[in-house]
This record gives sequence, structure tokens and C-alpha cells, in this order.
Amino acid sequence: MYNGFKIIVKQGVNSFTFKIAGGLICIFFFILSSVFVQAQHNFVPNWSFEDTLHCPTGTGCPIINVKLWYTPTPDTPDYYNACSFYCNVPGNFDTYFQYARNGVSFAGLFLWNKTYYDDREYIQISLNDTLVKNKWYCAGFWISKTEISKYAVRNAGMFISKSPVGSSTITYLPYTPQISYTSLDFLTDTANWVLISGSFQAQGGEKYVTIGNFNNDENTDTLRCDTTDWKPSISYYLVDAVFLYDCDSTKIAEAGSDITICRDNSVVLGSTSVTGCKYKWTPVSCLNNDTIAQPVANPQVTTTYYLTLTDPFYKITTDSVIVIVNNDCYNSSVYIPNIFSPNSDGNNDVLYVRSEHIKELNFSVFNRWGEKVFESQNKNEGWDGNYKGKPCSPDVYVYHATIVFDDGTETSRKGNVTLVR
Repeated sequence: MYNGFKIIVKQGVNSFTFKIAGGLICIFFFILSSVFVQAQHNFVPNWSFEDTLHCPTGTGCPIINVKLWYTPTPDTPDYYNACSFYCNVPGNFDTYFQYARNGVSFAGLFLWNKTYYDDREYIQISLNDTLVKNKWYCAGFWISKTEISKYAVRNAGMFISKSPVGSSTITYLPYTPQISYTSLDFLTDTANWVLISGSFQAQGGEKYVTIGNFNNDENTDTLRCDTTDWKPSISYYLVDAVFLYDCDSTKIAEAGSDITICRDNSVVLGSTSVTGCKYKWTPVSCLNNDTIAQPVANPQVTTTYYLTLTDPFYKITTDSVIVIVNNDCYNSSVYIPNIFSPNSDGNNDVLYVRSEHIKELNFSVFNRWGEKVFESQNKNEGWDGNYKGKPCSPDVYVYHATIVFDDGTETSRKGNVTLVR
């Protein structure tokens, strides 16, 4: 347990303790709202430490004030909540200042203590249900170094076991965690939360989660990252938002299928929104909203959009979609058949100029002697193969079409069409 600045000096079998206040800070409340989605089942109850037995009071912040969580060793990890004065979130005398990763609460424990050999703090909880043999589970937690700590480590993890693990003495727990911090970088960030996560295959029957440093001092990497002499020589960290869930329930990013659109047209990307998931699209150009599941895209050039999805348990997946912009889309949309059969059988009886983008049309048809046998300015009107009320002879005819598209651009077509009966 770390309160303010606690120094324990041991002389033989005797010891004494004194405290130095960590400094006066302004304490205020700022609640970060968070929605936990039950669509994905978190096996960890009270996963963000919000449910309390008692609001921490006095100068101590013991973990016994939070529901279901406890310490498996004689050491005393801490509990911080916005309801408390001394153990407040975001500001308190132990950790100085840090918002909760979720809600208004978090736990605190030291992962290394220079003064005492192999001294560790751990937190433990019983899962909502036992794990199934051979099934893959995704698990993790968020961690943040406190400003009061003089040292940083890169040893932290989560051990999942069939029965509670612990010790009756103050020492490290010699277990191999299924979830570990694997980066070579030290956990030095005091401003942000760092995610430690991974997946594992259950042996079956696992029921308990323990979080801490499972390495002894010889195998714990430390880095002095603060030269302030009065700060304690410990590595004290905050833990929040603990999760364990069936990997099969992971939500994945779905950007949609590649699509071609005409210039100045738009298209809806993505798939149906899932409550609790966070969406981020890049690039943001030509999107009506870059943080929703289905933004409307209106690119002027061919663009690849990338979607990053973070599900309620912080599983991050990415996907991409290419929006191909056809600058000659209107021209290429024009279709005029080269043969038609006006024999009243209901199939290909009328010669039309087809395009969904036609705004204005001037369409003429001539026989082989240059005589105009049909003309119309109505885009919905075609030639039925008659001239002056009489059927024209089977032959090759010439058409001219002048087209104005919806965007005001203009094109012309000239070609032959065969009339058969």
C-alpha cells in the first residue's frame, strides 16, 4: 500500500514508518462515461472497479473497499474512487493525477520495490464462469505508471488459474502469466493508459484472475526514470478496465466491398453499427463523418479508405475499401444497341438511347439515302421502326445522338443500327 510518500526503514528486527505528503493538489471530478456492452460477455465481474463496498476514507486506500477484488498476499494494493477525498480520481495524494480508463475508479499496486527483496502487490478476482477446455480467450487490462514512482518496469501480466493463487508471506508469485507485457519499452507513461492484452487457449476449469509482476527481482527489468530524490524507489502502477472474453465474440472491422462510382456521386461505406464499438476512418477527406460505422464518401479521385474498429474489449481490427472514381462515368454509361427487331413480340421492339444520367437528348435516325426517318428530344421516347406510320424495311440505318448529362457535360454519338423483322 502506498500512501503519500511512505518510507519504511528496517533496523534488525525493528522498524519504523513515517510519511511525507505528496504535495497539495487541486482535486476535482471529471467523469469519463463508458458503455459496457453485454453482447460480448466479460468473464471479469466489476471489471472497472466501479462497484464499491465502502468509499475509501482517511489516508488509506485499501483494495478491500471494492467489491469482489482482493489481495492474495499480505501486501495491500490500493483502491481509488471519485467518491473519496484522499483516494480521489482523478487527483489524489498517492498517484497525483490520472483519469480512470473507464468510469471513475481504478486499482493501484507496486510491481517492484527496491527496499524489499521480491516485494510485490497483486490483485485477484473470481470470474463469472469457468473457462472451457481448448477454447481461445482474449484477455487484458490497462496500466499507467504513477508520477510518484521513481522507477519503471516492463514486467506485468495476468495469470488465469483454476484455483486461487497466493502466499502467506510478502513475496513474488512464481507463476507464468498467460497475458504479459511483451514490449521492450519500459512502462514509463504517466499521462496515458497502456493496454496489455493477448489470447490463450484454456486448459479448462480456469476460474481466477491475478494481476501483477510474476518475476523475482533478478528477472525484473527496472529503469530509473525520475531523479527526484524524495520520491520512493518503487514501481507503482494503476490498473483499470480488466477483461476476459471468448475470442469468437470479437467484432471485426468491415469497411465494405470495393466499388466504382461516377465523379461527384457518393457512396455509403462500412456495415451496420455495433453498440459499444468505436470507429475511425482515414483519410477523413470527403467523408461526412470519420467516427461512425457507415460514413458517406464523396471522393473526387480514387481513394482507399481504412477503417479501424475498437470493440468494447479493446480488440482492434482494421479493414479497407477502395472507392474507384470514374471520371468518364457518364460517357461510358451510354448504350445504343446495334440491332433491334420491331416485330411486336415485346423484345427489343424499340430503339432507345440508354443512360441513367441523361438530362437532355436529341436523337435522330436516317436511312441509307440520308432521309431522316425519326427524331425526338424526349429521352424516354425511342424509334419503333416506323416512318410516317408505315414499317421501315429491314436495313442498316444511321443514328445521331446529342446528349447532355446531369452534370451539364455534353457528348455525341454516331453509329449504325440494323433493323430486322
